[in-house]
Order: sequence, then C-alpha cells, then structure tokens
Amino acid sequence: MCKSLNLISVCFADDLILFCKGTSSSVQVLQEAFSEFSISWGLQINNSKSHIYFGGVPAEIKARIMVCSKLIEGVFPLKYLGVPLRPTKWKATDCDIIFKKIQLLLNVWSSRHLSYAGRVQLIHSVLLGIWNYWMSIFLLLQSVVRDIDRICRQFLWGETGSRSRFHFTSWEQVCRPKSFGGLGFREGPSWIKILLGKYIWAIASKQDQLWVKCVNCIYLKGDSLWDHVLKHDSSWYWRKLISFYNTVSHSTLEAAVVKGKLHLGTLDFLVFRHVPVASVLCPVCGIIDESHGPLFFYCILSKKVLHLVSSWLGGVTWPENYEDWIAWLAIWKSGWLHHTVVATLAASIYFIWLNRNSCCFGDSCFTVCKVEHLIRYSVKARVLNISSRHLSTRERQMIEFVKSL
Repeated sequence: MCKSLNLISVCFADDLILFCKGTSSSVQVLQEAFSEFSISWGLQINNSKSHIYFGGVPAEIKARIMVCSKLIEGVFPLKYLGVPLRPTKWKATDCDIIFKKIQLLLNVWSSRHLSYAGRVQLIHSVLLGIWNYWMSIFLLLQSVVRDIDRICRQFLWGETGSRSRFHFTSWEQVCRPKSFGGLGFREGPSWIKILLGKYIWAIASKQDQLWVKCVNCIYLKGDSLWDHVLKHDSSWYWRKLISFYNTVSHSTLEAAVVKGKLHLGTLDFLVFRHVPVASVLCPVCGIIDESHGPLFFYCILSKKVLHLVSSWLGGVTWPENYEDWIAWLAIWKSGWLHHTVVATLAASIYFIWLNRNSCCFGDSCFTVCKVEHLIRYSVKARVLNISSRHLSTRERQMIEFVKSL
C-alpha cells in the first residue's frame, strides 16, 4: 500500500517507526542498515525499548523474524506519544485514557469551592480542550462522546454522585453560541459532524498531508471523492467518513471553500455556487444585492458604523471599496499606529459580519450604535496595555484617545 508513496518510516522527536514487508528477507535488510549505521555513528538499538509489530504474518515466518530481529513483540494498541494506536477502529476500552485524564482533573477541582462562572471557564479551557484534542485524532464512538457530554453537564450543574442539582436549561441550549443565549460549549454529536466535514474537505482538496496522500493512494487511486464508490472491504474509518459524506451535498462543501480556504458565504457567492437561496438582497438593509462590497461598504448600516469609527479614529478617512481599503492599509507603516488601524479594521469586519449573521439566523439585527460600541470596546481592550513611552507624538495621541473612549 505504501510503495507508491515511498513510505518506509515515520520519525517524530526521538522516536522512529520503520515499515517493511512481513518477510525474513525484508527484516534482514533492516538489520543490515542498522549495522551500517551503528558502525558509522557508534549508536546501537536499545532492544529493551524497541518493539516489533506484525500484521497478517504466518506463525512460522513470525517465529523466524523474531529470532532474526531479537526484538520484543509488541501488542496493540501501540502507545505512541501518549496516544494508543491500533490497525482497527478504537474500542471503548481504548478511551479509558480520556476519562482518566478528565476524572483526575475533576477530583482536584471538586475539593475547591468553584462558582458557576468558574466551572464554565474550566469546561471551556480544559475539559472540552482534552476531548477536542482526541476527537481531532480519532473518530470517537458515539457512546464515548455522550459520556463526555454527561460529565461536562454534571460538572456544570454541580452534581456529585447520586446528588443531583436542578438544571436551569437544556444542554442543547447551553451549547449554543453566546450571541444566541448559550455558553458556547461544543456539543459532542454536532462537533463530530464538523470534524468529519473537515476531513472530507482535506481529502477532496488533496491537501499536502501524509494521511490525505495515503487515503488518495489506497482508496481513491487518483479519482475524485465525489465519484467514489464504497467497497465492502473498506476500513471502519473510511466507511464512517463516506457515510457522513453521503449526508451532505457537494455544493454545500464547495460553497464554503475557495482555493483551499474558507470563504465568507455571502448570498451572491452562494448563488454563484448554485446553492438555493430565498433572496439575494442584503439581510441588513434589504435594498441592494448582498456581496462583499455592498455588505462592508455600501450597506446603510455599514456606512453609518464606519463613519462613527472613522470619527473616533482621529478623523481618518475610511475607504469606500475593497481596492481602496487595501491601498489604504499599504500607506500605514509599522508601529503602534499601524497596529491600531489594523485592529480597528479587523474588529469592524468581524462585528459587521456578526450582525449580518444575526440578521440571517437570529431574526434580529443590531443597531448602528451597538455595532460601533462592540468595535470600540474590542479596539480599546487591545490598546489598554500599550505604554505611551517610545511612541511618536501622533501615535501617543491616538493611543491615549482610544484608551479614553
């Protein structure tokens, strides 16, 4: 399987994994290479720390290889960099390491008096961080994902053992974004779909990653993912990816990606990608067709917001189209003045787009003053810790003015 990729080894930090055919002659070649390396550099294999793993090798050949290699036979799962690896799908017992890490933290935290806000922060930064790391490596079983969700729920509401606390709202509501009344948690089943979509995107776009190259070499063999027909002898992981791919449309994935990068899904772009939409009018003003230019420059709300931002940015004249915007940024040189302008630009783009999404999906739009306040608050938070020492007069004036807003 790896011949076309010339894949014979994987090296990370001070660990080395070598691959070869399950024959005595192939192992003998590796032994000779190790001997030459040892003669040249004076380093030798530590047999007590090295293992050999077999897959589909007859017992008699395996016995000869063991005598030749003089290595200890390893058993799956192989623990590499703290992650258990096996040639088949993960078992529920393999996930014990995740629960042990989470439970160890919970035992420490349970002895402390944490407020509700403290528990929310710990779930965000630690608990969900742990299982998000593992989910980015493996496709976890649904039962494991549900159990992690349950642990987070119990910790949030303060449940201990058989003692239950009153739940003020449903877990689905809690996992909604903060702008929609939730706490921004990542609900397990939904997050699995997002990660699967990320894998599908990587495979379809043939990204320059080793695992993507292996998938294209072994399963697709140069064909497009969209035309792939699943075979009965495919691995569990591949069948899981393809089963998810069959639940989403090609146009939906294509609409989100342009030249390998995610793209803002404005209505004109969705129509161009043949995604059906009810109307192409700007959801904010409802007057002009929505695209990047009208949304960020010509929309009535955006123009008023940018006018207010321009007024407290020292009277800087704000560009009126994308091309002028790029040229305008090129004028600014390095320094805190440039950083402040760029921070204001980034905040303006973000909160105008956030308001647009609220109009589309939340059935409510922010006022001009609300959007301008969010931009001002974001920029102010960035410059509060900037010292006015070693700054030019103009930089000092702008920084102090922004701090006073």
